[in-house]
Amino acid sequence: FTFQAWDFMISLFIPEHRTPIMLTHHTLAAAVSLAGLHCQYLLWYSFYFFGLSEVSSIFLVFMDLAKFFPPTDNDESGFAAFIDGLVAPLFAVTFLFFRGILWWRITYLKYKDCRAILQSGQAEKLRPGKTWVLYVLMGFNIPMGLLQVYWCSLILAEVKKLLEGER
Repeated sequence: FTFQAWDFMISLFIPEHRTPIMLTHHTLAAAVSLAGLHCQYLLWYSFYFFGLSEVSSIFLVFMDLAKFFPPTDNDESGFAAFIDGLVAPLFAVTFLFFRGILWWRITYLKYKDCRAILQSGQAEKLRPGKTWVLYVLMGFNIPMGLLQVYWCSLILAEVKKLLEGER
């Protein structure tokens, strides 16, 4: 929760991040993490949604670094080659895998488990009065998933440009 709240606040001061899409992403992610952790629901799935789905962000940090502090024309450090040759492809592959493919597989499993515990009454028995959180977590997963689809489409468009020699 704290990370997403921090990112939201920082995004307000960075024009490239102050877009409705990014602010919505941070708001939904903060709400989901707060609800899930406060009510201690779906902790097993938090390993994926708050952990593994963020693997691509490691590479995104380096790409942002290169964007905001671009290498000079006589780049002797090899930073540009590092970004273009290793970091960018790893970002694309990890994002497409974890957020484009696995997101929907894990979402399906999460929905299946939520349905089972709601239908059996286990959710109310184990966390009385807090089953609403499951509906919040499931409901917010759809717009978050659609954001992943949108971002995957942007990445695939860049890959297409690269393969066609436009970049």
